[in-house]
Amino acid sequence: MSNRIVEVVIGGVFAFVAGYALWPPRNVYWGVIFGGDGDILLIALLLFLSFLLGTVFGAITDIRLTTFVSGGGIAYLVGMWLIERVYDPISPVHFIGYGVLLVGLVVGVAVSDSVPEIRVRS
Repeated sequence: MSNRIVEVVIGGVFAFVAGYALWPPRNVYWGVIFGGDGDILLIALLLFLSFLLGTVFGAITDIRLTTFVSGGGIAYLVGMWLIERVYDPISPVHFIGYGVLLVGLVVGVAVSDSVPEIRVRS
């Protein structure tokens, strides 16, 4: 049981840090790159990058998909609560953006879990 709790914490911390790195609150550097145009390209890029991060994370760790989903879900809820309390956003776009990032991470971990050839762990 304690191993499962550790996996949930590790998955949650990774998801939280990955989300913060890919889309830092109030410092979204992607807007500079895309200049406000091409929101669908931005979402696609973030989804792809989070998928890659999830795949690499899943390939180098022994984390199970179910525990990663649990940890990622907790990280999402904590992150959304923090954004609502600390930044007082004017729109709910962060719910969608971080949701997309979490989906990419989860799919990446699922792919690394189901394709043994890409696993680094033994």
